[in-house]
Amino acid sequence: MEWAIPEEIIRRTRCDKAFACLADGKEGMCTVEFSIGDGVILVRPVRNEPCRHKMFFREAFSCHCPVRKEIYRAYGY
Repeated sequence: MEWAIPEEIIRRTRCDKAFACLADGKEGMCTVEFSIGDGVILVRPVRNEPCRHKMFFREAFSCHCPVRKEIYRAYGY
């Protein structure tokens, strides 16, 4: 699936993975386990690798990636 993400969000996001989530679709994307409003999403990582936007929080990971948050907000995935 191709995501339509506003250029402004992509421009302000630093991504060490060259925006793989936009290229791979759902395959390479962390799964959202829980969301708190529009601000915080808790995810289950697909791979155990570093990500500048992923932070360990209790027994889960919070994701602070603007692109990933927009995909969840706009598409519910």
